[in-house]
Amino acid sequence: MQIRTKHFIIFLLGVVLFIGLVVNLAFTSDIKTGDGAASVALSLNTSKEEVIYQAEASTNTRQDRPGRLAELRNKIASQFIPEPEPVPEPEVVEEEVEPESGAISLCGNYQKYSQFWNPNGLKFEVIEGARILSRESVVPVDSTTSSSTDILVLQLPLRSQLYQNNYNCLRSDVVAIALDGSLIRNEDFKLYAIFGSETVVGYTLDGFALHGSSNLLVDTCGGATVDGEYRYYLSSEREGVLGCFSSTPINI
Repeated sequence: MQIRTKHFIIFLLGVVLFIGLVVNLAFTSDIKTGDGAASVALSLNTSKEEVIYQAEASTNTRQDRPGRLAELRNKIASQFIPEPEPVPEPEVVEEEVEPESGAISLCGNYQKYSQFWNPNGLKFEVIEGARILSRESVVPVDSTTSSSTDILVLQLPLRSQLYQNNYNCLRSDVVAIALDGSLIRNEDFKLYAIFGSETVVGYTLDGFALHGSSNLLVDTCGGATVDGEYRYYLSSEREGVLGCFSSTPINI
């Protein structure tokens, strides 16, 4: 009985050792073949490596984005030929050259004034250092009453002293405005030559008074200083109201 018990114990130990050996072989096989827990661990490690790689790739993409954008802009720009910027034309500056006595100095862009001009109702006034040409306009208030207001038509410089003669050429045939608001063209000298030297027939576009005919010695533009004031005079030696402007004129 004792022998059987001993044999049984030895047999039982052999079975346990056998089972342990089988389990050990199975675990070692799982590690080699990638199955079971080791496979899961390897899968997790692989997943981590993929995540790390993707993160690194994404980071590299963000770092390289400015460079790729610059390359894209250069590629697009190379497909278009930019139009050359227009070169501004040089401004034409009229030289201040003293004309010959009795001559008419015309600008290179000289042209006759062709716009409509209505002299009706025009009047001159001196307001705050300027000579104003305005027209009275009647505005109805209601069916029985109305009010009047002045509409500014033109503003001339107010000049009586000549500090420096600039010899400005004539840009247009209109050189002055008559007292009645009419335009005085340079070829109208015979029309106004009937007035004497004491008569003011109008005001020039550079702001001086224009007088009738005179035998005074005038400059090349047609002006002279009398009683401390510079003024223009008509002259039979010049086939025009003015030969030039002694100061800068306005444009109308």
